[in-house]
Amino acid sequence: MRNYWDKKILEWEKKRYLKSSYINPIQRRQAIIREFLLSMDPGLTVLELGCGTGLLYKSIAPEKKFKKYYLVDISKVATDQLQTTVEDSNVKIINSSIRNLDINILKEADLILSSGLLDWLEIDEIEKIAKYSKGKTFIHTFSIKSFSPIRLLHATYMKLLRLKFKSLIVSRYHTKQDIYQLFGHKSFIQKYYQGSFGRIITNQKINKLAIRNYFKARYKEVDYQKKQSSFPWILLKKLEQSLYLDYFNKHLKEGTTLNIGANTFGLTDFKKGNKITTIDPCCQDANIIDDFEIYNFNQKFDMIVMIGVIEFFESPPKSVKKAHHLLKENGYLIVFLHKDTFLTSLYYRFHKNRGINLTPISERDFINLIEKTGFTIEETRSFPLWANSYLIKK
Repeated sequence: MRNYWDKKILEWEKKRYLKSSYINPIQRRQAIIREFLLSMDPGLTVLELGCGTGLLYKSIAPEKKFKKYYLVDISKVATDQLQTTVEDSNVKIINSSIRNLDINILKEADLILSSGLLDWLEIDEIEKIAKYSKGKTFIHTFSIKSFSPIRLLHATYMKLLRLKFKSLIVSRYHTKQDIYQLFGHKSFIQKYYQGSFGRIITNQKINKLAIRNYFKARYKEVDYQKKQSSFPWILLKKLEQSLYLDYFNKHLKEGTTLNIGANTFGLTDFKKGNKITTIDPCCQDANIIDDFEIYNFNQKFDMIVMIGVIEFFESPPKSVKKAHHLLKENGYLIVFLHKDTFLTSLYYRFHKNRGINLTPISERDFINLIEKTGFTIEETRSFPLWANSYLIKK
């Protein structure tokens, strides 16, 4: 295992953390743990297991200094590089496997963490981590044993690695029950995001602020909307924009509008009598750089726009109900819902390749949801092979 990571670590980190043009699951878990650490008491002694070249530590060091921070990794290549790049006197760098790690360090730590390490360990090594995590603050990530296409694809990849490196590679998937049994039933297990087979276990609740901060920080680097400027997406965005302006000019001469997915439209085309609030987790031009499902609004709106965004919500039903709550009486909701077509499948694949898993919703389910929520559909427009648009009144 040591030889494997000595050969792999630098290139792996470069591809997975530094050069990726989309938000992948590894970056997601790293960002969540980063926000977790930033919320912790600086008087703690932190033990990071499987630290690699210290990317997580280096991301928090400018903002928070802990009493002591142990960086442990099996790869000598990684720890040697750390020795040349980390100069903080409170940081201790250790080249060791988990099995050979001094238990006094585990005992000394107030907070023990690992990101993706449990998948690569033998059961006795996981038991060692779990034993000394109890009674302390801890956060670890692991891959759950489940039936999903993504997980099966990952398992196939790992089998190919085993064939190449023979007995050097050990990678496992874990059931929730196994992890709970090791770390204690008072722990919490959470997903990285909808559709992921990765899980986080901790004895501290990860509040929504951590996810919120993740979006703000990470999307400053990857403004995925700006990557949709190629054919045919640029033409479809023009269609969405013209539709939006048409609805706006016919039904809302003045008032307040909440635009979800702000980067799609040219807001300067609107009449001056209307106040526009834009919210988007990945658009730096939005008024609110945040997630609609999480953000707490302090006002109601005359119009809410969900053009091309409803599939991005983790829970479309909850988002529609929230929109109903945020609308004034007789207010309008505009929704652009993709049809089940080949073009839409390409659209979903485009996002999946960038680490964004959409939540499909059929036309029938959407209409039932709208009626159940208390809305009335006033107008439907069909765009062949692409989508339906709905003008919906409260």
